[in-house]
Amino acid sequence: MGIFSQNFNRPGPGVPKDAPKKKGVARYFEMLFRDFSTLWKSSMLLTICMIPMLVVGFLLFAPLFDYFISGNPASLLPLPMILILILLIGVCGMLLGPALCACHTVILKIVRDEPGFFWHDFKKGWRSCWKQSYLISAGFSMVIALDFVSLCLFFGGSIREGQADGVTGTLLLGCIVLSLVIFFGVWFTVCLQIVFMNIPTVGMLKNGLLLLFGRLPRMLPATLLNIVFLIACFLWMPLAPIVLLIGVPALIMLWTDMLAWPVMDEVFKLEEQLTALREKELSQNQSSDT
Repeated sequence: MGIFSQNFNRPGPGVPKDAPKKKGVARYFEMLFRDFSTLWKSSMLLTICMIPMLVVGFLLFAPLFDYFISGNPASLLPLPMILILILLIGVCGMLLGPALCACHTVILKIVRDEPGFFWHDFKKGWRSCWKQSYLISAGFSMVIALDFVSLCLFFGGSIREGQADGVTGTLLLGCIVLSLVIFFGVWFTVCLQIVFMNIPTVGMLKNGLLLLFGRLPRMLPATLLNIVFLIACFLWMPLAPIVLLIGVPALIMLWTDMLAWPVMDEVFKLEEQLTALREKELSQNQSSDT
């Protein structure tokens, strides 16, 4: 056998038909190596849609973070400027929402081991989800930005003056952290619902709360991963867009979707509905051909 000649006749070990699916870390790396090019393309498009929000967020939170560390009021932006930047974050969220849903459309196909074509799936996810996702993402973006602003404003000055100790400071910190977890968790679950379900926004928000607290062992780690990822993006500015282009967003979303999909399927029976819909489409195509 030549070293440089290709031999396509050598049989591989193969995989038994009844072999169970891998789980946990092994399953994650199996999907990562199998569909890395698709994940990288998803990350690239999502990063392009994230850049406006990262830039506005950097302009907003760089002075606030300086105030949080130093406690110097001179580093703060004027209040009208802070409010304007929060509104701009909401505008940037209108672009981010459809991109998130489109990426979830692509990545959930990978998690479900369903074959697909990246550009077709991404465009289909964008077109079917943008009407419901852009306003939801704008609202959650502004509320989450307000949470971070309140955290920096209160604890920046209070820690320096020694006023953040005690029950009041602990309770306020707990409320802010809890609200961040709730808003991030509901936003994440709503994006997943938009991909597969066609129900009113109020129903999606209610389902998001019930999923977050009813399936806490899976939904809480997924939510915390999203929070840590967003904080890391702002801390790495202005290098964050370059780092994100390597493929980091899809690596995080692959893990969070892998955690959330069994819960979504168990609660809403999505796999059964998708199978029935696929069979219906096939029967319609066959009848039209005949």
